[in-house]
Amino acid sequence: LGNLSCLADPVDLLAYNNTEAFQVIQESIMNCMLKGLSLPSQLVSDLLLNNPELRIPSSLSANRLKELAPLLPSLGVTFLKGLTVSQLLSALPGLSTIPFTPIQVELNWTAAVV
Repeated sequence: LGNLSCLADPVDLLAYNNTEAFQVIQESIMNCMLKGLSLPSQLVSDLLLNNPELRIPSSLSANRLKELAPLLPSLGVTFLKGLTVSQLLSALPGLSTIPFTPIQVELNWTAAVV
């Protein structure tokens, strides 16, 4: 599937939900984003936020959070708000170069400071 998944319509890919192929599709989408490909936000939210690993942001290790850092702005404010202060502080060196929007930064650091 590879990069072809990144060009597909989310509706077509969602047809594979609850199959073994769906995990491969999710990994392909993550890899495309980690390579810097720009993907439609609908594709990201429909496919990645259904990934069991990403359903509970607070369960991610600091190392995994660093690996996923380029994806974080695309995962949305709700996902970012689910991260803990300790996760953010541990992953900070890896997050410093990520282009978060001002509102994403404000929400995360306000939550971290409070």
